Amino acid sequence: MVVRIRSTILAGVTCMLLAWLAFATQIQAADASGPSGELYFLEPTPYYNAPQDVQAAGQIPQHEMPEPVLEQQGQWFKIHYEKRDVWVKQSDKLYVRVLPVKTGEDQTPNRKYMFLHHPLSVYQQPDARSKRLMYIHPQRIQVLKQNGGWYQIRTDAGPGWLYASADYVTEVIGVRKINVTSPVQLYPYPDTFWKPIGTLDNVPYETIAYANAGRWYKIEQNGRFVWLHAKDGQVQPAKASYPARKTEANGYVGNTIFMTEAKHTKVGDLFKRMVVEWHGKPHWLFDTFIIRPVGKEQRGYSFETFDTTKGNPSETLTKYVEEIFAPGKEVDLLEKATLKARAYMEDSTYRTNVIIGLPNPIGTVHPVQRTALVEGYMDRIIAQWNAKNPQALRLVGFYWTNEIVPDSDREFVKEIGTIVRKKGYKFYWAPYFQAAGAEQWRTLGFDFAWMQPNHYFSKDNFTGMDMLGETNTIARQTGAGTMLEWNWKLLEDPKYVRALNEYLDLGRLVGAEHPSVFVYDGEGAIDAFFHDGNSQKLGYVKEKLLAYLLSPSQEE
Repeated sequence: MVVRIRSTILAGVTCMLLAWLAFATQIQAADASGPSGELYFLEPTPYYNAPQDVQAAGQIPQHEMPEPVLEQQGQWFKIHYEKRDVWVKQSDKLYVRVLPVKTGEDQTPNRKYMFLHHPLSVYQQPDARSKRLMYIHPQRIQVLKQNGGWYQIRTDAGPGWLYASADYVTEVIGVRKINVTSPVQLYPYPDTFWKPIGTLDNVPYETIAYANAGRWYKIEQNGRFVWLHAKDGQVQPAKASYPARKTEANGYVGNTIFMTEAKHTKVGDLFKRMVVEWHGKPHWLFDTFIIRPVGKEQRGYSFETFDTTKGNPSETLTKYVEEIFAPGKEVDLLEKATLKARAYMEDSTYRTNVIIGLPNPIGTVHPVQRTALVEGYMDRIIAQWNAKNPQALRLVGFYWTNEIVPDSDREFVKEIGTIVRKKGYKFYWAPYFQAAGAEQWRTLGFDFAWMQPNHYFSKDNFTGMDMLGETNTIARQTGAGTMLEWNWKLLEDPKYVRALNEYLDLGRLVGAEHPSVFVYDGEGAIDAFFHDGNSQKLGYVKEKLLAYLLSPSQEE
């Protein structure tokens, strides 16, 4: 891939001047009822103590976030910078963005959550001259009200307003595989007032667009995200499809399920999850089990957010490793159940795949110590595995238990993935619906991911969203697997059976059963399907579930 850096183009300068002229004609006087505006500093820009000054009082560096205009006098703009009011003069180093006045009644948006693709300021009121609450970078936002291009969003500082143009905010993130057919310019954000930062020359080029806003597509280049602006025919859809299950790329995993902790599980329970009678014949059902601690209340810790400030974290992890390899515990139970399943299926070479959950250390821990804590835990797992040498199990990799990767953790998670692969294993993840970075799982260093719809548990909190449809789309476009979710509530309330039915019906329609399928069943609710007393409640959905999980393997 060749990225060629270019200087500012004439069209960008023209765009800036037109924006300034439009703004200047509207707010020649500081009319509080008129439109407000913001300045983007595209290059270092001198500032002055007063309009018409010849001697600059200092310089404002280039930065991504806008500064609100407090007042305008001709070509001069007053802003608040470094705890005082200063003046800057219009030039091609600035971009002036007009923020129209909010008009009419506020509307309740169709979608509670939307996606912001551009750095913006958030104000207490829909006016840049009101108190600025914060700057925000591109992220998922929770929208409370909408009025034209103004959006009231929830923030840590209370409700605030931002103004976003059509390409800045979208209802869906727009992940898709694309084919770039001719050279295009690359920008840091989806707006042409930014200077191009390079070109995509090596075309045709097939890639994943991690977001889409109109003619803008967000792609990864050389370890960073950039936006390309496509004209007619420059970007075309590329064929997207689910990956096949049980391939080298995902560690040969198929149907996957959490291993419930030993106190809840017996060898007979695991055997029923491994082998099932379907259409008069025995079939392998779940070939992969993920071991990770559950029950923070009982244990005093969780791996999703492993608090390093409590006790001795290294000792805690060592004790957990010893526990899961102890007689009668997780690894031992899986070994015994697989040996029983081997005999039943008359397959002496079969091995159950095992994936081990990793802790996500938080608290006052140095980044180097944070990495060392996780790697030390992995080394203890591998050492114990080699010492026990299970004959019917295969350690295929490690699972990142935290279901979100915030920007602050991106490099850390990438580093963990590199360590996992250097040790000869795969790195797995299952982000929740619309978690930060979920669609970017490949760029975060994971070898395979399962997309969670959360439809079974959380659909009432995502009004107006097609949680199943969006999740399946992201999985198909990025080559991920999918999840099925349920728990014991399906025995108590028919609506939970209907929710599982919706997973199965839509999944079969779009082919989501073909890649590896990860089942979350709470604490062993899969066992409800194997109990004869539940046949009246679950008989018809059990048949659909088995068809969903087993049919693809029959086609291989």
